[in-house]
Amino acid sequence: MDFIGVVVGIILFTSVYFCVGITLRFIWEWWILVMSTPSLFAAALLYGWIGALVSISLWAWTLTLNNSWHSSAVYFRGADWLDRRFNFKDT
Repeated sequence: MDFIGVVVGIILFTSVYFCVGITLRFIWEWWILVMSTPSLFAAALLYGWIGALVSISLWAWTLTLNNSWHSSAVYFRGADWLDRRFNFKDT
């Protein structure tokens, strides 16, 4: 019974470790859109057609900003750090 507990514990730890790494990687890649989209969506709902048009324009701008974030040196350093810590490049 102890052996099964150890095996289940190792599998559980590995799964949680991987899920934490994937979550951190997702946040690192998409934090600009994750932060801006809810407020832009709320503004679109609250302010009618004008708010919707402004929100769509601002969302397109944040998408462009997010794409330029993916080309920055800070992004690459952080992504490499996460890749080393969570062994994402082992395949």
